[in-house]
Amino acid sequence: MASPKKFTLNLKGYSKTVGANSVNTVRKAAKAVLERVVRYTPVKTGAARSNWLVRLDRSPTHTVLPIDKTGDGAIAKGNAKIDNYRFTEHRGIFIKNNLPYIEDLNNGSSKQAPAGFVEKAMASGRRKVSGTKLLKK
Repeated sequence: MASPKKFTLNLKGYSKTVGANSVNTVRKAAKAVLERVVRYTPVKTGAARSNWLVRLDRSPTHTVLPIDKTGDGAIAKGNAKIDNYRFTEHRGIFIKNNLPYIEDLNNGSSKQAPAGFVEKAMASGRRKVSGTKLLKK
């Protein structure tokens, strides 16, 4: 039978493992959603792709210039912010596009992308972390 001291040490170890794995899982899901939503966004000028913004704790409220048709800049900047996410310090990771026509694009106004590309990106993030084991070392 395990002693109470060893049991307490085991629980502390499990707690650290679960905490670290939870943070990594949240980051992995957020990065998958960001990557997919940027790549799925239809491109005319590149403004819509460039304006997928990431912020910790609260929703972004601005738009950005310059325009990057590839979306690589938005992904790189977003991933850098996601890497700074700490479960104990932040309320969450927010990914948002503030352009006035992003909802129209998601509803299918462009022939380049079917309606619902945002929802497809979110499903991709869920799939990326499904089956994650929080106690795995």
